[in-house]
Amino acid sequence: MNIGQLDGTRIIISLCEDDLEKMNISFEELDISGTHSRRILRELLRSASIKTGMELSGKRVFIEAMKHEHGCLLLITVLQKSPRKNYRIKTDSEPYIFDFCDIEDLICCIRALYRMKGRNYKSSVYFFGGKYCLVLFESFRIRKSHLDTISEYSCKKHRSGVYVSFLREHAVPAALDNAVGIMGAAFGA
Repeated sequence: MNIGQLDGTRIIISLCEDDLEKMNISFEELDISGTHSRRILRELLRSASIKTGMELSGKRVFIEAMKHEHGCLLLITVLQKSPRKNYRIKTDSEPYIFDFCDIEDLICCIRALYRMKGRNYKSSVYFFGGKYCLVLFESFRIRKSHLDTISEYSCKKHRSGVYVSFLREHAVPAALDNAVGIMGAAFGA
């Protein structure tokens, strides 16, 4: 039996016919499904780890077996862990819409939000039907403390993407995209 390290992730093991006989296995029986062959493969991996100094314990490996006229070759490749990707699932995508009965309540609310660092929300303000509507998009990012503050000034809160589309089509826009940031800075919050 000869063991050699090809590079940082691959080891080659050459087994002659005598080696296979000593292990009481043939090339055709080298299969991961059999308990005897699994035990032999574990023993070969342990021997390869000791001989090369490459840590194989607890690692995922890919083993390729190739027959040749005097025995077989085993090519062992240590599989690298792929970097784990974290995904954020947006479960709460409906925007918040707050109605204000007068401009004074809207301005007080925007000042309070602006002071509370709520100025980075994607937000718009519309005027429709004698009232002002503050729309906060990306509702999954909005802090509960900010929602509580807005509720102190707002006369009604609801959530509807359809209503936002209606406002975009029929209402008069007062500030778009960053209404809290723009109006908060303008009103000297």
